[in-house]
Amino acid sequence: MPLKFINALLKGERIYHTAKDLTDIRTTDCIPYYNHLNPSQRNLILNVLELVQGKANKLQVQLVKGPPGTGKTATISTLLKCLLYLKSERILVAAPSLYAVTELVKKTLLTFDDCSERWFRISNILIVGNEKRLDTMPWIERVYIKERLERLNKALLNIREAVELGPEVVNRERLKKIYYLLKDLSENSDDDIQGRKSFKSQVFTIAIIDEASQVQEADMALVFAFNKLKCLVLVGDEKQLPPVVLSRRLLKLGYNNSLFQRLLKLEYPYLLLDVQYRMHPLISMWPAKTFYEGLLISHKTDGDNVQSGMYCKISDVLTIYDVPLSNHEKKTERGYYNEGEELIIRELISKFKREKGRDLQSIGVISPYKEQVKRMLDLDNVKRCISPSVSNAYPLVQVSTVDGFQGQEFDLVILSTVRSNTSGSIGFLDDARRLNVAITRSKYMMVVVCNQRTLSNNELWKSFLGYVLEHGAIYNKGDEVSLEKLLINELIETKKVEGLIRFLFMGTL
Repeated sequence: MPLKFINALLKGERIYHTAKDLTDIRTTDCIPYYNHLNPSQRNLILNVLELVQGKANKLQVQLVKGPPGTGKTATISTLLKCLLYLKSERILVAAPSLYAVTELVKKTLLTFDDCSERWFRISNILIVGNEKRLDTMPWIERVYIKERLERLNKALLNIREAVELGPEVVNRERLKKIYYLLKDLSENSDDDIQGRKSFKSQVFTIAIIDEASQVQEADMALVFAFNKLKCLVLVGDEKQLPPVVLSRRLLKLGYNNSLFQRLLKLEYPYLLLDVQYRMHPLISMWPAKTFYEGLLISHKTDGDNVQSGMYCKISDVLTIYDVPLSNHEKKTERGYYNEGEELIIRELISKFKREKGRDLQSIGVISPYKEQVKRMLDLDNVKRCISPSVSNAYPLVQVSTVDGFQGQEFDLVILSTVRSNTSGSIGFLDDARRLNVAITRSKYMMVVVCNQRTLSNNELWKSFLGYVLEHGAIYNKGDEVSLEKLLINELIETKKVEGLIRFLFMGTL
């Protein structure tokens, strides 16, 4: 298809054409959302289409840097719709996490459902992944391979009955051909889902990898096994978390590197998505300057977040609750935790639920330490908000580590940093990429519960805390008196008499 039509389409122009120009499509304005694309997103789509339609005999690679909130998912789903115009391509879309894949599918199906013309078929889209987790997502059944097989088997039964018992007017020979074709498809699909058929035997001409900066180089060998692959699109952000590698030995050998990062080090050309739609400008300003050289700008006149009016309702966008050193970190075999921060977070969730419950739809509670996450999940008011049965009555609360929340977003984020000591040791909190992910999950409000004195020993954290002091608010609400009251109330409410006695007379738990 001539690129001029897609180029005009991306500019929001209405084009009339003949069947010679675009087969099976009457007007090219039938796909929604093109007018909402910014120049960097349109440039990405046009670049990929030029690579796909080019006559190069070697694999073409397109690197795309996508900072937080820049609409990577929306852009990829729009690219998929454009590629469907070409009709001759078979496309693989993959990501290192099931969440990233399902978000892509959800966005793609949503935009397809809004389309007034049907030049595509939903049956051309198929998702394969962890069965136990996909079985809990009923909205995905239209494209889920397991559900597709069940519907296919029902169709086979109906066709067999028609062949055996149908009236004489039925063209049985034709039905038999359809029956055996569907049977073959069903058997092949069953082989695929059970993993008996070689992944290498699949034929893909285009591969799009989302969150590519989290994919180990070794895993990319699966993609390069497709001998007819002519275009590879890597979408990622090297300023966010790298691939997860648990083995220290493999870390020393560099197994936590991604192909995305390697190509950037080799100064391979890339495209930057430079407009973010997620965060309040006060939240995005510091990471944009610190991690993205000031090239990331906020979309101020469009986007669902801005138009929702929440920017006007929320005054305390950036807040730090400073917990004193007397509430120092503690360590178990499973990791670090901080009881003082737990109490503050419990109070904050109750406060936000009471004051802003109607405005805030989601709250993300983040901590870098798994032990702190485990303890916060046990808080009574967190349990009530996590329960799906009451998700309509409360802001939905999710609690996880920084790694677990990459790629996600929440109306309000509460970050528990845990570390509080006189030595100024902050462990892996000094990882700039982990800090970037943690503070870019929020749309409207960002609350950091920490000990300033400990974190200020690190230059990056010192810069961030200084920014909040200048543009937000820092509360010493964690003074010893208020924390003592909170702790005593907690012990009384939970009827922990022995703990209450130890705290009152010995100052410890």
